[in-house]
Amino acid sequence: MPPPATVAAFAAVLLAIGLSMEARGPFGVDPGAAAAGVVGQLGTTLPAAILVLAATGLNVAAGLVLLRVGLGRPFWTPGEALLAGFVGATLLDIILLGALGGTGTFRWPVLVAVHGAVLGVGHLARGRIGPVLVAALPSPDTRLAPSGGSIVGSSAGPRPLPWPAAMGPRPGWWVLTDWWPLWVVVGIAWSGLLLLQLASPVVPFVDVLPNHVAPVEHLRTFGDFASVTTTASPIYGPSRTFLGYAALLGVIDTLAMLPAALGVAAFALPGAIAVALGVHRLGTALGGGKTGAWAVLAFVLTTSFVRLPDARATVLVLPLAAWCLAEVADRVAGREPASLRRSVLLGAGLAAAILVHPVIGALTVLSVGLVLAGWPDRTKEQLVPALLAAGVLALPQLAAMTEVALPTAVALVAIPAAIVPAWVAARFGAVRNLLLWIGRLAVLMAALVALVDAADVWDAGWAALDKLLPTIPILVWVSVAGLVLATRRVLNPVLLGALAAGVIAATATNLVPPEGTLQAALRFEVPKTLHYWLPVIFVLSAAIALEAAWTDARLPVVVPPALLAIFLAMAILPIRQAPLTDAYYLGERRVSETISLQLRTAQQGYWVGYPDARRIVVPEQEALLAALRAEIAAGRLTASSEVLHVARSFQQWAAVPLGVFAGVIETDVTPDAEVSIHTVGGRLHRYAELESLLGAGCPYVLLEPAGLPSDARARVVAAGYRSLFANSRGELFIREGG
Repeated sequence: MPPPATVAAFAAVLLAIGLSMEARGPFGVDPGAAAAGVVGQLGTTLPAAILVLAATGLNVAAGLVLLRVGLGRPFWTPGEALLAGFVGATLLDIILLGALGGTGTFRWPVLVAVHGAVLGVGHLARGRIGPVLVAALPSPDTRLAPSGGSIVGSSAGPRPLPWPAAMGPRPGWWVLTDWWPLWVVVGIAWSGLLLLQLASPVVPFVDVLPNHVAPVEHLRTFGDFASVTTTASPIYGPSRTFLGYAALLGVIDTLAMLPAALGVAAFALPGAIAVALGVHRLGTALGGGKTGAWAVLAFVLTTSFVRLPDARATVLVLPLAAWCLAEVADRVAGREPASLRRSVLLGAGLAAAILVHPVIGALTVLSVGLVLAGWPDRTKEQLVPALLAAGVLALPQLAAMTEVALPTAVALVAIPAAIVPAWVAARFGAVRNLLLWIGRLAVLMAALVALVDAADVWDAGWAALDKLLPTIPILVWVSVAGLVLATRRVLNPVLLGALAAGVIAATATNLVPPEGTLQAALRFEVPKTLHYWLPVIFVLSAAIALEAAWTDARLPVVVPPALLAIFLAMAILPIRQAPLTDAYYLGERRVSETISLQLRTAQQGYWVGYPDARRIVVPEQEALLAALRAEIAAGRLTASSEVLHVARSFQQWAAVPLGVFAGVIETDVTPDAEVSIHTVGGRLHRYAELESLLGAGCPYVLLEPAGLPSDARARVVAAGYRSLFANSRGELFIREGG
């Protein structure tokens, strides 16, 4: 093993070389200007980062209590405890959304009281919470275990328990010390993410605003999320509503008391930590030893890593998916016994993944189903009840996506409805076997259908993979090496199931006819989402290969350091056939490319071409938003009040994004209205419809007259509206008598 300082120095030199190579390309950066861009925003972003980190800590602590009780066993390491806390926090937040969203009580004091009560119950029932994060630190031979009635330890210290041989080599006393030189390299690779977060008062990606930020802002502003189909922005509709994401970020942003655009941006660091913990947990469960650490290192090559600053649902779902798959891997390996509560909790985790991001969540469920189909004897006792529970608990998300306006309280009703079939399946083996045979029959029928058009299915699958696999060459080739060095570990049932799920999704999507908005959306969204799924699968197999190469006693002593040096060079240096010129490229990014692009964004702001490159809105637009907020504060503009927004365009660089920055239910009337896979919100209308919409009785109208016919204001006034506020940018009207 080379000295840690040598590894860190080598990585730093490679990064310096890579950044100098990038300086001559389209993503070149001026270090001084980038530093100035970060420093110029610190007054806003640094306090926000601290508040969001504190709010996340409180939420995760409460989630940790929930998961500890649910799992029925202590945690092996603090890293596992933190990941479990994130999963538990997501489940708790979904419950809070269901309980409070429909009553308008999703407010800061209530959320603080609930978190305090959860922690208090944990304190009274199991002891103090403090040892949760520190109990295992003094000794690597200590498992986090209950002692004296505590959650995972007591003031007298945790009770040592034997480490099971099935778990593989014992991890270090802290999840990040498997081999800390790797974490030095990871820290270097992640430095650009932190700088970009501190330079971003608004979350830096365009599509995150309407379908991620706007629901969170609506929830924070009104404390209300009455229906599962609630959407504030008119661009994306219920089909792009992520209930679990809105719940998680809604709780954290409300606790932090920040505008959602800033709060979501500040969640980049906690989100990145959760993703790293998830990748590490799953890597360790699959490969043992230091595989988890290698997986976090290889993860820097993925699109998901590049998108961490966006705090988007496609990435934040990964800790949930990883936790679920790791639980299944433990069951396959015989490390964990089956029980009803563990099955229900796994089902809840699968459902939470669906609620945070339906496509990634569905891929996770399909992966688990394929593991069950291939290895039923080892898994059916736990996985059949889990899949039943997941199916019931995920019904609110299905209702949202199909525009069935159920109250959010349905999330609470789903809990007992999920426990009953799970209990029946767990209690009666005959029921499990029947359900398993039904599943096998469904798989057989699907296979027969595929065989009828075998040539088309093959062509569709190959066409999909031929587009994706060439974008991740390093991960693919290292994974192929893993098949030689560690065949059994690479062919882990969970890894094979996850890979097969991606291939099935890619193939099925390519067989969907292109006609129609829904079909077009499927053909666009699913392949794009697979860039966030399949590369992570190859990350895990590549990590197994790297661990095998490092520990294989048959290799000469100089080979492992040489392999590490080669991998670091490939991962850091921007060496490719053609220079990367697409900032939105969905493929492998070298570390130097990622950091260069992040620093460039920090230097100039993400929102170049918008009214303000850092904050999107300029003072005149902010004054209009302030007028809306004044109406909200006065109680006249409520969660259900619709604001008719009349402007020359619905695009966020041309008109004030009201749903994003004020949380109001916005309906747009614009000359450039369109119906496409990106604008299926149902509240985007052509200017010719203005008369009928004014007559429909919207309580408020916001008019931005630039680029519109000169009679626009007169038509609004003639429809019975009076002016509340006006400036050079626009005018806010309220309906007479309102």
